[in-house]
Amino acid sequence: MSIDDLVDRVDRIQQGVRPIAFTVAVLKRFGEDRGSQYAALMSYYGFLSLLPLLLVLTTIAGLLLADNPELQDQVLNSVADRIPVVGTQIEQNVQGLRASGVVLVIGLLFAVFSGLGVVQVTQDALNVVWDVPRRHWPDLWHRYGRNLMVLGVLGGAVVAATVVATLSSAIELPAGADVALAVGNVVVNTVVILLAFKVLTKADLAWADLAVGALVGGVVLYVLQVVGAFYISRVVSRASDLYGTFAIVLGLVVWLNLNARVLLLAAEIDVVRHRKLWPRSISPRQLTEADHRAVEAVVAREALLDGQRIQVDFGDASAQDIAALVASGAGASTASSVEPPADDAAGGPPERGGPSEPGGAPAPSGATPSDGRDG
Repeated sequence: MSIDDLVDRVDRIQQGVRPIAFTVAVLKRFGEDRGSQYAALMSYYGFLSLLPLLLVLTTIAGLLLADNPELQDQVLNSVADRIPVVGTQIEQNVQGLRASGVVLVIGLLFAVFSGLGVVQVTQDALNVVWDVPRRHWPDLWHRYGRNLMVLGVLGGAVVAATVVATLSSAIELPAGADVALAVGNVVVNTVVILLAFKVLTKADLAWADLAVGALVGGVVLYVLQVVGAFYISRVVSRASDLYGTFAIVLGLVVWLNLNARVLLLAAEIDVVRHRKLWPRSISPRQLTEADHRAVEAVVAREALLDGQRIQVDFGDASAQDIAALVASGAGASTASSVEPPADDAAGGPPERGGPSEPGGAPAPSGATPSDGRDG
């Protein structure tokens, strides 16, 4: 048995097992949508915004709770506990700064600027995940309006979580309260993710279309917060010998990247489930109908102008060409014609059909698209 035969056999098996087939489809979509690149950008802006946010929180706590240092420490510790391992060390460094109005203003400006960067990258990533054509992406003012709305929701969620954590550490809780707090954390995570998905995605989606991914993301983020301490501690301890103090930075970036990946994978779960983009093939020799629809949607979303037509043809493409197309999520030229409707704000996958000219007339015999775009 050759390697190709073995791969094809494994491919047929995974397509026949629903949980495995669904997982493979989610991971393939994540790769086609450049999820790793967007997660890296989200981590970068998250890293820039986290330190100013902690600085603002420390300053506010120092100004409002100057007469109650014990409560002040409880507030800061509850926030630091949400960042495994490195949160305590970052908190100690930030607490060394003296609370003042100037520090508060500077920290707040940097926090808002960097926070808007995080939300903007997340908005772009979600529009890519849902195949929203670029011509339907929000303009500058609507974009920043959405970003500020989500940033306010995130800020409110952080404040609510901090208050709950502070109260739980300040009073003696009855037996079983830990379970209630865990459920509360999951609920808060789920609601925030659901609101972010709904507000940031420029697509006509029902709440039910986003609920499953939001719930999965909420649970996984809580688990990541709980068990992430072990993983991050290993990263920091291994990097300390080489990077010294910078190992804390490395651990923080790794933790932020894991959170970003969880968020984007949760969005991919909703897309694959809602559009039935599974089972997917891991072999270019036996692409499924879901593979074709997924590739067409990836290409169609690159339309920049109203009336622009993009063609995708699998008819004459070799197995290697199709494999490269599916793996990269790039555009293709040449069996079905894709024309994203000018009024389709949801950016859904286009209908498949034969090649045609812009006016709807059949393409001349022997016509071959050059780069897959005209108009």
